[in-house]
Amino acid sequence: MGAPLSVSDHFTHLTAELDKRWAQTLSRELARVRDEAALNQEAARSLASSQQTRNFEVTEAAVQSEDSRSPSTAQNAELCQGPESPKYLFTKIK
Repeated sequence: MGAPLSVSDHFTHLTAELDKRWAQTLSRELARVRDEAALNQEAARSLASSQQTRNFEVTEAAVQSEDSRSPSTAQNAELCQGPESPKYLFTKIK
């Protein structure tokens, strides 16, 4: 073994060891926070995508429901041929 360390050398050695341990701790914590943030972002993206899909499905169902309640093209044509139709009224005015 070598000669005993002086107080100054011992302090320098302890400081270096503390710096090394602090860097390791900081590195672990940064990795943990980075992973946590990535998981949170992915969850938020997934939730937003699910909400958009649900909104689209609700809108599509509403449009289909509205389409099933509105008269068909043939029914619209019949409605426009009667005495109340704009074409009939315009002809009557002339």
